[in-house]
Amino acid sequence: MRWSEDSAVANNSGWVARWTFPSYCKSSSFFCGDFGACKSNGKCGCLDGFEPSYPAEWGLGYFVTGCSRSFPLSCETNGQTEHDDSFILIDRLQGLPYNPQNDLAESDEDCEQACFSKCYCVAYVYDSGCKLWYLDLYNLSFASRPTYSNVYVRWGSKLRAKNGLYTGVIVLLVTGLIGLGSVILILALLRRYRRDLFTCRKFEVEGSLVFYSYGQIKKATRNFSDKLGEGGFGSVLRGTMPGPGSTAVAVKSLKGHGHANKQFRAEVQTIGVIKHTNLVRLLGFCVKGDLRLLVYEYMPYGSLDSQLFSE
Repeated sequence: MRWSEDSAVANNSGWVARWTFPSYCKSSSFFCGDFGACKSNGKCGCLDGFEPSYPAEWGLGYFVTGCSRSFPLSCETNGQTEHDDSFILIDRLQGLPYNPQNDLAESDEDCEQACFSKCYCVAYVYDSGCKLWYLDLYNLSFASRPTYSNVYVRWGSKLRAKNGLYTGVIVLLVTGLIGLGSVILILALLRRYRRDLFTCRKFEVEGSLVFYSYGQIKKATRNFSDKLGEGGFGSVLRGTMPGPGSTAVAVKSLKGHGHANKQFRAEVQTIGVIKHTNLVRLLGFCVKGDLRLLVYEYMPYGSLDSQLFSE
């Protein structure tokens, strides 16, 4: 606003508007801000690949804050580029943007490469010489009639942004799958443990039978390496249970799922209860999945029948 006083006509004195807001964008070459362009309808808009830096202010008609990139440039910290950016042609412009810098490139390809090689170069055009724009791009206005001007504006890499998004999604999926797999594995182990424990409890009888773990028997038999014999029922292995006196044992491993289960039940529920000096003593047992192991006291001189009927 300015004060205007016409000495000839006193009634015309008063405040006169010099500029109103929001204003017609063609009133100022910098009205639409950085990477913003004045359209033929007198309103500001962002170039393709850019978006308002402050959308709320743009909604109020205040455009000077300009536009920002939708995708970042692929510049490394040392100022070089990874060469996965691209250039988009902005045509039908009225004149060229503000403050171009002349370059010695002698062709359109060389001019593009000259801009490409500088991380801070945001646009170029080759028209009777190479012109580059650094950091900012102001004074963009679309023409309503010829003559038109063109300029190539540097785009951030959509592929790079999408790769980053895809990488994040893949990491989340892999992490989720690992977590889900871990939960499933834990549940499976708990189920197997409860099954083995339940199976063990089904075979518990009155007496002093010991329930041995698979690890105890594996260690006692030195990984089932000392085999005493083998028959239709399975195999017998020699071992030593740790403890006071280091008890020597014979471990009977039953084979055949259905038959082994029946024989296992029978031996646990009969031999496990009977105490007799002439009968080998069942010390305990082990149940692991389908595996059935019976732990007997070891007879160093063989069985009774071999002593009675030996020649």
